[in-house]
Amino acid sequence: MRKFYTDEETAMLQKMVHSVPDRETIVHCDFHAGNTLYQNGEVVVIDMADVSYGHPAFDFAAGAFHALLHEQDYIQMSLNLSGENILRFWNELLRSYFGTDDDKAISEIKDTFTVFALLRSALFPMKHVQMSEERKLLFVASARERFFPNFDLLMKRAGNIGKIFD
Repeated sequence: MRKFYTDEETAMLQKMVHSVPDRETIVHCDFHAGNTLYQNGEVVVIDMADVSYGHPAFDFAAGAFHALLHEQDYIQMSLNLSGENILRFWNELLRSYFGTDDDKAISEIKDTFTVFALLRSALFPMKHVQMSEERKLLFVASARERFFPNFDLLMKRAGNIGKIFD
């Protein structure tokens, strides 16, 4: 991380990651609309190479990252889905998983996962080593604009993760 971020920024990223409670939940580690298929009336999850144990917040962070934050043209092209379908998948996933149609509850859940999507975005340059240096620096610049200046507020919202999953 130190290649891209200062020691202070690295500490903030680590603090956010460590704020998530430990869980023994199976997680996909790259769960988003592009890693699902609709077959015989069911949604099938694909690309299971990175399945591990952890907190489901990180899977939802991937969904929020793709649905809400990332460059929509790039996402639509890489996932081969329209922006409308990506958002539809995201909204239906949240309503189904959390068993609610309450718009206020869904909004609070989205706010919390947007925090982790921002974290994922900040960590993206380390995850995707094959990405060009120029593209990595765009993610770093975005983190410096959206994540670090709002860190205290984001940490407060991240604290809702226990309320959402417990």
